[in-house]
Formats: sequence, C-alpha cells, structure tokens
Amino acid sequence: MTVMDVSNFHGSPALSPRQAFLRAMAVVHRLPLLAMLRHALEENRPGRPAELPVEAFLVGTLYYALLHPKDDMHLTKVSNEVLQMSPSMKWELGLKKESTYRKVHSDFTRIVRLFDDVQHCAHTHPTIDKETGEVLPCPTNCPHPDLNAHTFLNQLLDASCNPHPPDTTHLAIDSTAYESWAKLRFTERLETEDQNPGTKNPDEEDSVHESQRPRGFPRGLQPGNKTRYTKDPDAREGYRTASDNQPGRTFWGYDIHLLTNVSKDKTVIPHLIRSSAIARAGSDTTTEAGLKAIDSFIEARSKSDPSRPPIKVLLADRGYSLHLAKYWQLPLIQRGIAQVLDLTEQQRGQHPSAFTRTVSIDGGLFVDALPKIQRELPGVDFHTPEPQRKANQALHDRRLAYAFRPSSKIDPITGTQRFKGPALSGTLRCKNNKKSQRGPHALPLTSCAPGCACSKTLTLGPENQARERQWPLFGTTAWAKSYARRTAIESVNAEIKHHRAGFKRGYTHVFELTKNTILLAFGLTATNILILRDWHFNRNEQDPWADPQKEEPWEFGKKPPKTRAARRAKLKDLIQQSAEADPGPKNNE
Repeated sequence: MTVMDVSNFHGSPALSPRQAFLRAMAVVHRLPLLAMLRHALEENRPGRPAELPVEAFLVGTLYYALLHPKDDMHLTKVSNEVLQMSPSMKWELGLKKESTYRKVHSDFTRIVRLFDDVQHCAHTHPTIDKETGEVLPCPTNCPHPDLNAHTFLNQLLDASCNPHPPDTTHLAIDSTAYESWAKLRFTERLETEDQNPGTKNPDEEDSVHESQRPRGFPRGLQPGNKTRYTKDPDAREGYRTASDNQPGRTFWGYDIHLLTNVSKDKTVIPHLIRSSAIARAGSDTTTEAGLKAIDSFIEARSKSDPSRPPIKVLLADRGYSLHLAKYWQLPLIQRGIAQVLDLTEQQRGQHPSAFTRTVSIDGGLFVDALPKIQRELPGVDFHTPEPQRKANQALHDRRLAYAFRPSSKIDPITGTQRFKGPALSGTLRCKNNKKSQRGPHALPLTSCAPGCACSKTLTLGPENQARERQWPLFGTTAWAKSYARRTAIESVNAEIKHHRAGFKRGYTHVFELTKNTILLAFGLTATNILILRDWHFNRNEQDPWADPQKEEPWEFGKKPPKTRAARRAKLKDLIQQSAEADPGPKNNE
C-alpha cells in the first residue's frame, strides 16, 4: 500500500471527501439511538416509506460538518453536499434518488417532532401490524422515552471519542454563550423594531409599561422566569463574560455547557468534549444543565465499561460554584464528586465556626492557635506576575500547619466528612499532645491552653460551609496547580468558536432548543474527531479514525536527532576566568 509523505506538513492534512464519509459512517453506526430512530421513523410509521433514510440524513450532516467545520450548519448546505457525493457513497447510504433540500428538511423535522413528543410525554408512536396494516396504539414497552435531543447529543459525542478516550477521573466544566439567530424586538419607545442584540440596556427589565412591551408576544413572563424578546420561543437573556476580544454584555440565546477531561498528573492527553448540555441562557438554568451533562457522562461511562472509574474531581468556575450549596455542591457530593473551585472576595476571610476553639477561614477549618497575621491573606490571582503569585501561595502553604485535614471521604448519603486536628496529623506540635511534641523542631509549637482542638476529630456536615469547603485548601500551591488545569475547558471553548468550528450567531438558522441541539451536536462531534486527528499527528502517530485497509498511512520521515542545547556559562564564572587569564598590569620597580 502506498503511503502519504507528511514530513513537511505543519498540521494534519485536510480530510478528503472519502475520509470524511468513512468517519461519519463509523460514528453513526456506533450510535445506540440509531436502531430506535429507524424503528420510530421508518419501520413503524404509516404511509409510504421515507424518501431519505434517517441513517443517510445523520451521515450526510456529519459528513458536511467534517468537510466544512468552520462553515455555518445550514440544511441547505448539507443537502448540496449530499448531492455532490460520489456514486459509491450514495450507494453505501442507500440513496436511490437524488437527495433534495425538501427530503433533508423532512428528515430533520421528523426527528425534531419525535424528540419533542417524548419530551412532552406524548406517547403517540404507532406500531404497524405488518399482516393487516392496522395502526396499533403506543405499546406499554415503548422505547421512545429514551429518545430526546440531549441523549442524541451525548451519544454522538461518546461515539466520536474513538477508540479509547482518556480514562481519567478528573474533569472540568464550563459554559459558553450561543446567540440565537432571531432578532431582538425592542419596544415602540425605542422607535425601532429590530436591533443588534448586544445593544440592549441590561437595566431595562420587566417594569416597562404594557404599551411598551415587545410587539407580537404574550404579556408576562415565559418559562424560566425570563421575558421573551425574540421570535425564538426558547431563547432567553443571558450574560456573556468579558474576554480579551470583547467586553462583557448581555445576549439572547442559549448556554452550551461542556465537560472535558483533564490530566491528574503530568500526563499529556487530548482534551475532548466528553459530554454537553444545551439550555436556555440565564443563571437559573446553569446548575441544572451542568448536572445534566455530568449525569450523561456518568451514564455513558457505566454503559460502555462498568469497571471504568467514575468522576472523582471536578474543576468548575464561579458560574457554578457561586450557586447555593443545595443546587450545586450538595448534588456533587451525592454523586461522590469533589470540587476544586475559586473563591470570591465575599467567600474568603474569617467566618463563624460551629466548633469551639476553631476558626473557619477561606472554606477551611483551623485551630484558634493560628496566628492572627496568617488569618487575612491575599487571594491568588493567576494574572499577577509569577514571583508575586508564588509568594502568596507560600503564605497559604505556611498556614496549612494549623488546618484540619480530611480523614475520610464524604458520605454521599449524609454529606458528612471526618476531619482530624493538626496535632493528630503531625503538622504542628501542641503542648497538650505529648506525641506531637516529639515531632521535628521545624514544625510550629503552639502554647494552647488545656481543652484545645489540636487533637480533636470533628465531623463536618452539609451545613458547615459546604459551598466553600474543598481540599486542597484555597490559595495553596497544591490548589493552584489543580485549579490551573481548568484552562483545558477554556481551550475547548476556543476550539468550537475559533480554531475548529465557528459557533457564532448565525451558525444555525433555526429556532427552538431541540432544533439547535440537534444541529450543534454535529458540530461538536466533528470537533472531537478533528482534535484527535491533530493530536496524534503532532506526536507522529496515525489517525485513530483511519481505516488501514482504505486509507494511506502517514509517513513522517526520519525524526531529527535530539540535540542538547549549549549550556550557557554564568556571568560570575566568565568574570573569574577573565581575571585568571589576565592578572592585571605589573608594577614597575
């Protein structure tokens, strides 16, 4: 077999139409929902057979997303790309006639209606009697409750992580804004009907007069306690955080919640989109959608291999961790997940403690022997210069000697966890504990009065600052190294918006949550496939999705020898060598 010389390539070669088709076929055939979709849309539907099989629609849409990852996901473009397929591809898809836009749109509409019917618990999925042609009612063991847009999205993502995704127990979560294609309809007082969504004044809320409300929409609030300002019935008002390219502003649309894997050590792994949830924009849907994405990942992992480890550590930003503990932190504890989070200025500092002779600072529990100079420490800002940042972390590390350390895992049922005092853990010497006094003299020595908490074992429950509690403690070097891994999810956001795909306003020209979820699913799936392709190429490895029987393998050529950089001499050594070689002028006698 011939090989493809890629020794002069700076990145992986672009996918050919045949390669994109093979990958789309492989992913769709790994989709567990494919059999259910065939059953619901082809085998048990009244009327004549569908002109475009559902499998052909799925393959054709993903095929387009792989060939044109940065182009908009429009059904017109999908139909044009399917029309230009080679005859062999059309034969493999079972296309006996040309695929027009009407056929593509018809398949898309039928899938949307099927998902919407299940979502609203309207079990109207008929079963056709093959012998009599009679239409029977929905059976009692109807498989359609498993059919919805969210499940479809996550099954596609799981199928795209081929062949063996990183098996790490540490993950990061974040959300990114996706603006609806619908235009914002302003009130008559603004003397305009349509305007750019980014120019709305966030101070103008629902207190406007009835005559000034958006025209053409019902009065009052829509589901989710948000006012509807566009023709998109599911688009809601959200806030886009500031970035280097643009300031923070409000927008109208959806939030895409993404879950990616991060390394728990120095191992380098590809950051793939392991799970996702698309919800209406707004802070009231953040925790629900985030937990939905986490549950989908846990379910997919348990089905593929029950022996694979579950999620142990989750890195989340303040968009999630600032919510009340009963909405975010406690559900994570119930799932056995420990969180690494950043604290705001209001969460930091000293807070009342439920135990005597202890103080609660920055989400951690300390003995009251902690010096007052170490109780108010500066926070950790990753944008500060490295010397200053490390100096702040050293101050937090020094405070660890007085901290209670976890001695057990969090009980997922009661939410309680046992902590032992610093004298028991051997991090300080206490006069009330003789064993601790035998420790190294480098450990701090306390002058506690009898009855101190240095040698106690305490049980902290969900009511004891569950929202701020974490281990490693906030601000320490271990915490900074762990939380810094959250940049992995930021890179994934950049992948879908700039590098691999073009998730911007107008990427999809459809309204409603279900329709956007289905089309965005193909863009996220194609992003995973392209990330894996480039990641292996940069390490002189073959594409894991490549079929060795049908594709040319890559030939990387000879690797250049590793040369050691010349060691630079220190300045003081050069001065000393010059002094020895030239002792200076001699005295004339």
